[in-house]
Amino acid sequence: KISTFELMDQSRLENTHSNILEYLFDYNLLGPEAANILSDVLSHINDDNDYEKLKKSILRKHYTIEREKSVKVGNKRGRIDLFIFDEINKFTITIENKIHAGIASFEQEEEDDAKSQLDLYYKNVTIKYNRYKNYFILLSFQPYEIDVAPFQLIELKDFYETMSKYDIQDNIFSEYRLMLFAMLRGLDVGRLSHIRQIKKLNDNDLPALNSIEQLKEIYSEI
Repeated sequence: KISTFELMDQSRLENTHSNILEYLFDYNLLGPEAANILSDVLSHINDDNDYEKLKKSILRKHYTIEREKSVKVGNKRGRIDLFIFDEINKFTITIENKIHAGIASFEQEEEDDAKSQLDLYYKNVTIKYNRYKNYFILLSFQPYEIDVAPFQLIELKDFYETMSKYDIQDNIFSEYRLMLFAMLRGLDVGRLSHIRQIKKLNDNDLPALNSIEQLKEIYSEI
């Protein structure tokens, strides 16, 4: 059996992370706790009043999630990592997931052309869903120095803190939480040169972290 942890070790591709995020946010896949996780992650958006309305709508569990949603504005095309749509409660959530890649920029042939990947998503969604309340989230491994508005930045460390509140008996949930734990502490699977930051070990005591069981052991001692 290939674990989530091992899949993440094969590559840190954003697609892999996004597939797991879809699972964790979808109440049809993970179960009812998925709506709680999604609403808690979005608690980091700036407008408290707006968030409370959104939270109530999410917890009603009428939304659907689409991966790799194709969008087009003019001659610019792209794919939204996660697009959450609720026809009953009239809201959408666009989530762009960035692990290591930067935000793609475009050459503007016309003044109204999308100037970046995020701008393309924003223009497409606000035009197509102009009667909906639209939210735009950039989920990032690292903070961005540039202004990403109207997207709101949520760092992966905040997502990990949200997951840490839950005790869900699900392999994908548990293994992904462990994977985030390792990533956020600079731990590489199989090569743990930074493990001294977590456990005070001598050179000859450094373990080879090449299995989910070894990471679980470290995690339990923190």
